[in-house]
Amino acid sequence: MSIEVIKLVTNEEIIADITVDEETIGCKDPMLVAVQDGRLVFIPYMQYTSAHKFIQFKKKDVMFIASPVESLVDDYVSATTQIAKPRKSITASVP
Repeated sequence: MSIEVIKLVTNEEIIADITVDEETIGCKDPMLVAVQDGRLVFIPYMQYTSAHKFIQFKKKDVMFIASPVESLVDDYVSATTQIAKPRKSITASVP
């Protein structure tokens, strides 16, 4: 699994499990990353089509690919599977 964030030339940002070949980038379970009420949310990409499960983009339509922070990956995995990954707890040390 290679979960990455893709910035398209249309300015859309998509998080997906990607595969890359010579001319295209395949995206399994693509989700549009958006800001709503000051929070990041995932919206299934083209949810009204079969593309919500898999879509390919031509490399010329992609500005860049970046690795997401771990918490975003955890949220994406929870949103696209039935498995909820527990968040790491932060404990304060008491003297």
